[in-house]
Amino acid sequence: MTLTNYTCLIEAPEYSYYFLKHLQKPSVFTVTKLLKRYMDSSLDNEIQDIDRNSMKYYNAKIVTKPLYKHKAFNIDINAAYPTCLYNAKLIDHKMYMRLMSLNKDERLAAIGMMASRKRIFNFVAGEVDSYEDIESPYSKYFFYCVQTIQEIIWKCEVITGNSFVFSWVDGLYTTDKKSAEQCRRLIAEYKYKSTVAELTDFYYEPLENRVKVTFMKDGKNKLFNIPIENNRLAQILKFIHS
Repeated sequence: MTLTNYTCLIEAPEYSYYFLKHLQKPSVFTVTKLLKRYMDSSLDNEIQDIDRNSMKYYNAKIVTKPLYKHKAFNIDINAAYPTCLYNAKLIDHKMYMRLMSLNKDERLAAIGMMASRKRIFNFVAGEVDSYEDIESPYSKYFFYCVQTIQEIIWKCEVITGNSFVFSWVDGLYTTDKKSAEQCRRLIAEYKYKSTVAELTDFYYEPLENRVKVTFMKDGKNKLFNIPIENNRLAQILKFIHS
């Protein structure tokens, strides 16, 4: 049995079954193949392997009681990962525009598939006999994007100070509009575009193993569940709820 991020292949002497875990348009796989060609032509770049264990896609404010704000603000880095590849000269403008022809989820999938991992299980008499884990040689480019954007978001967290609420991948949430605009200026210094959106009915509720966040954005209800395991906030809340 072979597992990847998107597929599952089961092979036996008499038959083979192929399953898709996530359905993607053919254009997404085409763009991933094109990206890999660009990475192959950039083998002399200085992108180093990234410590995967240091990756953190979110951060949350430490509070022990629910927080409600009539207004809050969301700073988003636009097209963060495609722009990161372009700024690092790993892709040209033509490839950048090809990525931008996909919607946000498709762009993330196309770039994320460079970090695909293949797991191969060999079974004998119904039991796992051997196991092999194969990581894509293009993984470092995806994690380079993650790390680069993460560092910018961390700097934005410092700017927002006490008004910081939480961050999620390429976005940050704050209760102060002035600090949100300061973040936009910082992001622009790194040659990224960003937007600031006003949120209403912002409710931030710490629970025992997660933080539940709800708010209104563009007339629609939004919900985030932020994991808080293995950090200081989780320890505090576990004590409170015990």
